Amino acid sequence: MENKDEKRFLEIMTALSELYEINLSKVMLEIWFKALQEFPIDSVAKSAFGYMKNPDTGRFKPKPADIIKMISGSTSDAACLAWTKVDKAVRMIGDYQTVVFDDPVVHKVITDMGGWIGFGDGSEDEWPFKAKDFQQRYRIYMSRGESKDAPSKLAGQHEHSQIKEGYDPPEPILIGDKVKAKLVLENKQEVKPIFSLPEK
Repeated sequence: MENKDEKRFLEIMTALSELYEINLSKVMLEIWFKALQEFPIDSVAKSAFGYMKNPDTGRFKPKPADIIKMISGSTSDAACLAWTKVDKAVRMIGDYQTVVFDDPVVHKVITDMGGWIGFGDGSEDEWPFKAKDFQQRYRIYMSRGESKDAPSKLAGQHEHSQIKEGYDPPEPILIGDKVKAKLVLENKQEVKPIFSLPEK
């Protein structure tokens, strides 16, 4: 959202306030606006009204995180989708090639778990445990917005041998959304925390 969206945002918040008796003090409006600011106003509007109509959640007073969940899914959803990409990359590409995922949190988690080289090692019986470990770590980093120190790429065996022999590293394979993956490679893609207080 941008400052020009404040009028429409206030209309959305007024609707939520009247339905759920939400306090619309200036501080609360600032908290809501700051928490949802990274999303387009159309997404905020659609998700707010979707929340109201949802028979499972619509009975309860929403918080900013509820609207964010309606927009982008839960951290569990994101972790599951991220693991699907990682699992496919391990099986189809392997650790010989250098890879760049379209999500810097994936890089951070894989690095914490020992790195891309050897990530797919182990038996099929161990793979579900690795999946669970990956997804737990992913949810933690995603909820905290921790991706700033994630590596821009996950180097494979070929890159390590090329550099060791004095050659330029090979071009990495981009995984997922190519535009987002290029931003990750250029260290321009960050993950913001699920919720943060407004800046003073």
